Amino acid sequence: MSDTNSAVTQEPVQAAPDLAAAASQPTPAGSSNPGSNENWEARFKGAMQSTERLTLEKRALEADLVAKTSEIERLNAQLALKDTEKTVAVGERDKKLEETLRTSETLSAELKQLRSLKLKVEVAKEIGRPDLLAIADHLPNFEDKELMTTAMKDFAGWSSGLVSERERQITAGITPAVSPVISTPAGPASTQGWEQKINAMPLGSPERKKAMDDYFTWTRDQASQAH
Repeated sequence: MSDTNSAVTQEPVQAAPDLAAAASQPTPAGSSNPGSNENWEARFKGAMQSTERLTLEKRALEADLVAKTSEIERLNAQLALKDTEKTVAVGERDKKLEETLRTSETLSAELKQLRSLKLKVEVAKEIGRPDLLAIADHLPNFEDKELMTTAMKDFAGWSSGLVSERERQITAGITPAVSPVISTPAGPASTQGWEQKINAMPLGSPERKKAMDDYFTWTRDQASQAH
């Protein structure tokens, strides 16, 4: 009996360590955890709030985009209107400028003619031949007094020569034959053309004198045909 009791007493107890080890083992994955449910709910609420905030921001941006687009369209319309007004204004300005230039050219031409006529009157008085003013419109419109004096003296000498020749014929008892045909010297067909032709010749040259004679004959024939 004593041996049996001592054998039983000497066996180690194993139950307690097994329970402690089992209690210390981690919870398997997928097992129920109240704290885990609370974490997913908070995340869901946070995601919903972020989604709502982003939706509101998107709507605000879209509304701002619509407003900006409308403003751009309004500004483009104003710009188009301004461009049209500018085009019209530039057209009117150019038209008025052209009219002003034409008026200025007309006034300049008239002023040139008046100055030339004044110079013709002055020279005619100085050379003592006011009778030349009867053909003033057919005389060259020089602005240089020296050129005008030379031209009018040439006309005066030509007409004086005709008068002297006529007087000589009358005193000699000779009556020149009158031709019914007007002989117009060949040359330019306008006063300006004659002026250019005469001005191209040297002063005092025989060619210039002949051109002056032809011009005088041409002006006389033009006057006769006009009547």
